[in-house]
Amino acid sequence: MPSRPGEFPRLGLPSEAPHPVWTTFDRYLFGRYCYTCVIFFAAVLGLFVVVDGFTNLDAFQQKGEGTIALMTRMGTHYLYQSSLIFEMVGPSLAVISAMVVLAMLLKHHEFYALLSIGVPTYRVALSLVVGVLVVNGLLIANQELVIPRISHHLQGTHGDMAHDARHFDPQYDARTWVFVSGTELVPSKRQIQEASFMLPMPQLVTDFQEPIRAGYAAYYPAQGNRPAGWLLKDAQPGFETLKLTEAGRKVVLPHKNGRDLFLKLGLTFDQLQNRNTGFRYLSTGDLIDRIQHPTSQASSTQAQVMHLHSRLTRPILAVISVLLVIPLVLRKEQDSLVANVATCTLVLALLLGIAQGMDFLGQSALVRPELAAWTPILIGGPLAGWLSAIART
Repeated sequence: MPSRPGEFPRLGLPSEAPHPVWTTFDRYLFGRYCYTCVIFFAAVLGLFVVVDGFTNLDAFQQKGEGTIALMTRMGTHYLYQSSLIFEMVGPSLAVISAMVVLAMLLKHHEFYALLSIGVPTYRVALSLVVGVLVVNGLLIANQELVIPRISHHLQGTHGDMAHDARHFDPQYDARTWVFVSGTELVPSKRQIQEASFMLPMPQLVTDFQEPIRAGYAAYYPAQGNRPAGWLLKDAQPGFETLKLTEAGRKVVLPHKNGRDLFLKLGLTFDQLQNRNTGFRYLSTGDLIDRIQHPTSQASSTQAQVMHLHSRLTRPILAVISVLLVIPLVLRKEQDSLVANVATCTLVLALLLGIAQGMDFLGQSALVRPELAAWTPILIGGPLAGWLSAIART
């Protein structure tokens, strides 16, 4: 009977408890996936340190240094290199770890118990997809926040420290055609020692002009109203003696102390340090700015565009790879775990080969970068959907 007018009695049906979005088994599988990723990365990093360290042991040794100093130098070097190693092998390890976790789940008969209570196959593997997304999030954070800040530690040879001077190849600034040279670079200070800047005639100077020389030139990125450029300390000849054109006065600016000069150039420090691959250490925002304001050869710009598209497609390709792993490892009517893993490895290797081949074609300007970067996704996506029909249910 209703307790109040207009109120109907509740039926005696059991209320359904809401299903948790993240179950205990999801946490268990996600923890196993993270554990596998960490073990694989530690194994890869350890193997790299052992092989590379012993091969280049002489390069790390300095005169008068003892064992502790040697180990400190090597430890510092490989600590920075670990960030670069993670950037290189992280996408592959994320997918391989998912394949291993699924294989172990099948081997220990944990998967069948879940199927028997009606849990769909792809719901079981949801935590692995989340794990791959987490790894890609760490890769993005590493690329955007860590690598740009330690790039000067990553581009030296074995045994080099950030404060060690390094030789470099002189080159032109593509915007102003100023020829930049010097004796060596100091990455930690972003300086050129014994710097020399040759101004082109008649673009910036009206008559032949000796190169502007300075004890060192320091690079300053754009900040606020200040443009990017090079500050030449105690520059010779001085600003008043330079035969500058109207355009030259917009490029060469005097410092308020009367001794220094500031040159507004598009040529950055990382381009001097490594003109062909330095863009790989830039954040995505800086890379886009570099593409929009090219200061290098067309082939280098093509490689930069290809690298940008590869960054954007990497998380998508990783998720597609996991969606390929699920039906290939958990195949119906195929009880051989070894055969399933072998087939899965072969398919992933073919997809990786397509991605690497298209990357080469894109950087070589044989294929448009957009098409080269997105072709593996256009192939892998439909293939993952087609193979979903062979997964165990």
